[in-house]
Amino acid sequence: MNARLVMLEYVFLACVLMVSGVSAQSLKERQDQKSEDQKLAEEVAYTNQVCRSNIQARVDWQSFSAPEYSASAQPVASCDAALSAIESFCTDQPGQEAVRRAVDHVVCVKGSSRDVHLKEGTLFFQVESAPSDNFVFVRDYLMGEMTGDDGAD
Repeated sequence: MNARLVMLEYVFLACVLMVSGVSAQSLKERQDQKSEDQKLAEEVAYTNQVCRSNIQARVDWQSFSAPEYSASAQPVASCDAALSAIESFCTDQPGQEAVRRAVDHVVCVKGSSRDVHLKEGTLFFQVESAPSDNFVFVRDYLMGEMTGDDGAD
């Protein structure tokens, strides 16, 4: 009977350790997300200053797994590339007005392939990894959407 009680205590202790390990990981994930969200808030504030706009931006954290939003993956860096592409249109008043008419929100999401589309004021930017040409990819798409040019020469 005593051996059975000891075994139950070990099982209970193992369960407690597993649960505490999971919540420590979840806390770390939440801290990482909060830090990344703060960086994104700074980036979107700059975009709004340049474009004289009121764009809101967010990362769809549920689409990223914890290792993907570590410092090496940088989903906010990809989202910032989209914001920088928007800023590239804001060099003059007509460009600023075009941005204000076209873009209210930016949502960055993880996907199996890179994609960008603008629907009802929301620019959805789906990243698959962190290619260095995200700025060009989004800018070229927006050029076609905001100017009516399909990008073909």
